[in-house]
Amino acid sequence: MFYVYLHKKPNGQIFYVGKGKGYRATQKWSRNPHWKRVVDKYGYNVTIFKDNMTEQEALNLEMELIEAIGLDNLTNLTIGGDGTSGYSHKDETKRKIGLANSGGSSWSKGKRLSKKHRKGIGEGNSKKVHQFTCDGKFVAEYNSASEAVKKTGITGVYRVCLGMDELAKGYKFKYINNN
Repeated sequence: MFYVYLHKKPNGQIFYVGKGKGYRATQKWSRNPHWKRVVDKYGYNVTIFKDNMTEQEALNLEMELIEAIGLDNLTNLTIGGDGTSGYSHKDETKRKIGLANSGGSSWSKGKRLSKKHRKGIGEGNSKKVHQFTCDGKFVAEYNSASEAVKKTGITGVYRVCLGMDELAKGYKFKYINNN
């Protein structure tokens, strides 16, 4: 089932109308540059305008809301009703993508790294992570996002740390400096 959502500035002004399902309303990735600038400047709140709709019903409502608010007042790039839900590349396109991605070999192909070397690589790349409640109260510190996932069972830790999502299972996560 699909829903139509609104992104609002903290003052309540609607700046984006979208349709989605799952976590789409809270995702920060795959957004246009204008949307990102508004969010960087003001932040945003998510409101589910209507849910439990078919995709076509959601597309129609999205277009109606964009028309009512006015495209010039939104960060939407189109009048709505478009999108790529369920899109699948043709077999020929998939074959071409596969060929383009299969060139060359990795520097480490066929080489075995020692346990000590692998551990050193992992430690060198890890950053400490702090976990917070949705209202900003500190919960815990982890040596890495991987450790946070293992200890909490929350798989969205990386995406929140990277700023792609705002919350994972109701928690905020943030990389901290290891200094």
